[in-house]
Amino acid sequence: MSLNLSYRALYQALSSAVILAVLAATIYVFYEPVSTHAQDSQTFTVTQDITGEISLTLSTTTVIMVGPIAGLTGGAATGSISAIVTTNDPDGYNMTIEFPYATTTGMDGNNTAAYINHYSPAVAGTPDYAWVDNSTGGAAEFGYTVSASTSADLGLVFQDDGGGNCGGGGNDTTAYSCWLNGTNTPITITNRTSGSATNATTTIVFRVNVPNNPSPTIDIDTYTATATLTATNN
Repeated sequence: MSLNLSYRALYQALSSAVILAVLAATIYVFYEPVSTHAQDSQTFTVTQDITGEISLTLSTTTVIMVGPIAGLTGGAATGSISAIVTTNDPDGYNMTIEFPYATTTGMDGNNTAAYINHYSPAVAGTPDYAWVDNSTGGAAEFGYTVSASTSADLGLVFQDDGGGNCGGGGNDTTAYSCWLNGTNTPITITNRTSGSATNATTTIVFRVNVPNNPSPTIDIDTYTATATLTATNN
């Protein structure tokens, strides 16, 4: 009787061992690939915002006209300034000029009430292809013209067609063409419609003409006009 019990106990022990072995093998087969061979991939992005910037550099802050003009017998003088723009905007930029104090006069005397008139183009608001001096006894006048290092960037109003017409499109085809008076509202002088810019240069040339025996009288004085250039990304 005791021998049968011993065999039965041994049998149960072996059966339990086999069951545990099979269970352990099953668990190993189920979990081992996950822990040693499975793979998981995730994709992510890195972003960085770049802001638009624009810089405007002027060749001078004081334009000194070349040569004095005799107040009675008259004469003419010119001066210029270059405005250099750099921008990272792929849509380009535009630049305007305005003369904030240019209400009725072009240039005012620093020490007297005397003044120099605005230039008066034949058609108000449209530049004259060529500057037209006033005749003897007429008014002294002050005006300006614009050119651009990239001619297509020149403001439409200053583009000439090479045939004596301004403001109708074309390009910057003729030097010292398309003369206009200063205004106290902004006038677009450069408009780059596409592409960033590096050292894009706009040149503004100013002119003063005093006719013989001018009226009104031009007193001895230094005459000044103040202008503001504004460059803005498109």
